[in-house]
Amino acid sequence: MVNRYTYSMMGKGNYYCSKKDTKKCKSKVKLDANEAVFIPTKRGNLLMVNRYTYSMMGKGNYYCSKKQTLKCKAKVKLDENNCIIDLQETHTHHPPNMHRTKEGIYISI
Repeated sequence: MVNRYTYSMMGKGNYYCSKKDTKKCKSKVKLDANEAVFIPTKRGNLLMVNRYTYSMMGKGNYYCSKKQTLKCKAKVKLDENNCIIDLQETHTHHPPNMHRTKEGIYISI
């Protein structure tokens, strides 16, 4: 279950909406670390999913933080409740080095 939605595993790390067949739902999630968090920054929040960071560009649309510099096409779409409804996680680079402090603050190293 991710953000109150249920998914069924189909292949290593690939999860598809449990309503895929009956409701034709196209939602999918690929998880490696099972963690999605919002990281506050001076310019707004970053979304971190599976160690990769995403910047918001439009309501509920998050694109890889390296979209401009490395032409990365990975993206995440959230619904109005911040539930992942689409995750396209094909990156052209390695994840950034982020460290979580004892206080729960993420810093780039």
